[in-house]
Amino acid sequence: MLLMMSRLSFLPLVTCLVFVASYAFSDELSELKEKAANGNAEAQLLLGYCYTSGQGVIKDPLEAVKWYRKAADQENAKAQLLLGSCYASGQGVAKDLVEAARWCRKAAVEGDGNAQLFLGTCYASGRGLIKDYVQSFAWLSLAAASGNEGARKSLPGIKLFLTPGQKAEGIKLARELEANIKKK
Repeated sequence: MLLMMSRLSFLPLVTCLVFVASYAFSDELSELKEKAANGNAEAQLLLGYCYTSGQGVIKDPLEAVKWYRKAADQENAKAQLLLGSCYASGQGVAKDLVEAARWCRKAAVEGDGNAQLFLGTCYASGRGLIKDYVQSFAWLSLAAASGNEGARKSLPGIKLFLTPGQKAEGIKLARELEANIKKK
C-alpha cells in the first residue's frame, strides 16, 4: 500500500502530459500564460504543469503550486489532484498529508478516478486521514468502476480487512457517493 502511495505522486503528472504537449513545445507559451493570467482554469493547470516539469519554462515548484491553486479554486479536478500531490510530496509547499487528502477529496467528488484511488489509499493507510477501511473500500470501488486499474487491483486487499457487514456498508457508501458525483 505504501509503495502505491509513492507511485501516486507521479500519476497526476502523467495525466497532464498529453494536454501540455501542445503548449510546452510550441510558440504558444505566451498565449498560455495570457489565458492563465486571465483566469482560464485549463490554462492555469497546464501552466502549473509546465512549471512542475520545466517544459518551456524554468522548473519552479512554487510557481507550479500557485497556478495549480488558481485552477483548483475554480473546481478543476486535475488541478485539485495535482495540488494534493504537491502537498503529499512537499513539492512547492510544506509537506502536509491532511491538506493533500483535502485537495484530493475535492477532486474525487468531482469524479476524478485517480483522486478516488489516492483518497482510498489514504483511508487504507491512515495517511492524512483517520484509517477507515469502509471509506477506503467505497472510494476504491468508485475508482475501479471508472476504469482505474490501480484501484481494481487494490480492492481485494482492502476486502481482507472488512467484515461482511462493513463490506455491505462500503457498497452502500459507494452508491451514495456515486449518486452525488453524478448530480454535479
